[in-house]
Amino acid sequence: SRQLIEMISCLLDLAKVEVGMMEYRMSSIDLMGNIQRSIQKVRLLAEREHISIVVTAHIDPVRVQADDACIQQVLDNLLSNALKFSQEGSTVRLSLEPDERTKALRISVADTGRGIPSESLPYIFERFYQSPTQARNKIPGSGIGLALAKKVVEAHGGRIWAESELGKGTTMSFVLPLQR
Repeated sequence: SRQLIEMISCLLDLAKVEVGMMEYRMSSIDLMGNIQRSIQKVRLLAEREHISIVVTAHIDPVRVQADDACIQQVLDNLLSNALKFSQEGSTVRLSLEPDERTKALRISVADTGRGIPSESLPYIFERFYQSPTQARNKIPGSGIGLALAKKVVEAHGGRIWAESELGKGTTMSFVLPLQR
């Protein structure tokens, strides 16, 4: 029931963003707190599948000016997707890397799952999109999480993208401006 509520919430948030009615409550947040909350939410799934989650942060604290709940939603989505597409006994890596030159923070979530076909990569951030591989293998998903993540990240002055290789996994990354 919690997953259903979260899915409905994502769909409603996506609709609000698309019609320009989403109100962001910007404040100074420490992303490590958001990351720990995301890990706690998926901990049981990770344990059941014997998947390790490794976090690497090259800066402490990691502060950005953002809407806490919206960035939490982005992290929750990327982490749960990484776990969903990872094989039992694998590792999901979450990293935070500041770029002093651009005054931005790169957040990446990497898995070693099946990967995304190159022909699907341009479409994964479109709402309701599921790759043919996902549909064929009956992997659950609504196709709204990445669409919402893209809208939220862009509303925060950032960008999001995916790098993937079939059979080797996927890395989802986004950048946010560092708090000055």
